[in-house]
Amino acid sequence: LSILSRHNTTGDNLRRESKARGVDGARLHMAQVLGKRDHIRRMHVSDLFLDTFPYGAHTTCSEAMYAGLPILTRPGITFASRVAASLLYALFAGEMGQGGESGRGNPLPATIVFTEDDFVTTGSQLGLRKARMKSLTRRSRAAVNTSPMFVPDVWTHHFERLLLNIWEIHHSTSKSRPIISAFQPP
Repeated sequence: LSILSRHNTTGDNLRRESKARGVDGARLHMAQVLGKRDHIRRMHVSDLFLDTFPYGAHTTCSEAMYAGLPILTRPGITFASRVAASLLYALFAGEMGQGGESGRGNPLPATIVFTEDDFVTTGSQLGLRKARMKSLTRRSRAAVNTSPMFVPDVWTHHFERLLLNIWEIHHSTSKSRPIISAFQPP
């Protein structure tokens, strides 16, 4: 487990608490603050990004996606807890319209779960199923090359569509029309 740490006491405290719960503290890696390029590069050695709850990852989630890491998240009812799930949905939006990753019409990636038990179970299963983890990693890395989030020309196209839609709503007589998401598949 790699955790960003700005203070020496963070590692000491987490190792002490891990040991008290029967987990070898040596399994925890306290990552130092690095420049952006090195920060993203070091993510390539990880297998899975575990989002936190109730305040989840925001920029770090985007960086992990860019590095091709599968992300396990548990959204809640607050904005701060839903960012990673929203980013995952946007990353895989093109696939979701084709039946989702389960092939059964599930509109959400399988790494978005809604209970603490499901988070622990899914994380544990992914840790034990290396082939499934490799498959998720391949999909995540491939999505970075095609998602509007990471392909500037595609993102620009979607953003322009959103701005035009907002402009049309502004000039229309109906102010209650929904705004089309910038990340809908074309």
